Amino acid sequence: MLGAEEDDFQKISLKLRSHVKGIDSIDEGDFESMDLEDGLDIEGVRRQVDLFLARKNIGFNSRGDSYYQCTIIEIKRPAVALNEKHLKQIRDYARIISEHSGFSMEKMRFEIILVGRKISDKDFDINSALETANAKNEPGLVFSTKNDRIKGYVKTWGTIFAEFDLANHYLLDKLQTKRGSLEDKSSKQLVDELQEPSE
Repeated sequence: MLGAEEDDFQKISLKLRSHVKGIDSIDEGDFESMDLEDGLDIEGVRRQVDLFLARKNIGFNSRGDSYYQCTIIEIKRPAVALNEKHLKQIRDYARIISEHSGFSMEKMRFEIILVGRKISDKDFDINSALETANAKNEPGLVFSTKNDRIKGYVKTWGTIFAEFDLANHYLLDKLQTKRGSLEDKSSKQLVDELQEPSE
């Protein structure tokens, strides 16, 4: 599931809720629990995120428990250096998610990622949070809830590209090797090879 910039938290939670099997069947014990309608009054619920991603793939934590991974990405324009105001924005997203019944499934995990060109040299909050996160060995982590259900990250584009290169080094290396052997061939030879019947 993908939420675009015009989707607010309420619209996203309704979409997400519609993908849960048996969501509309109600047991008697459910009458006491808070339903989605109760989440409509949460301050900030109509705020819009740049990108919301939810995968049906199941992830596993360090204890082997399974969960559904959701990612919210807040992208800042290149002229803006990330600072405490932007950190507050993603903390607000975390608060909305924790208070909204549409996101309350225990088996859902959220990553909220703030992305920009650079972090302001004058910013204290982000830089000190990043230093603290180094002890947890989670690059970019700036906050997490007690049960790690919601985590916030701050990343620069340079960090994202470096992480991708490191994670995919073997594949990128093999593709580069193959590219070298293809550069010596003419376009006609390449087309002929592609059209050869496979054995």
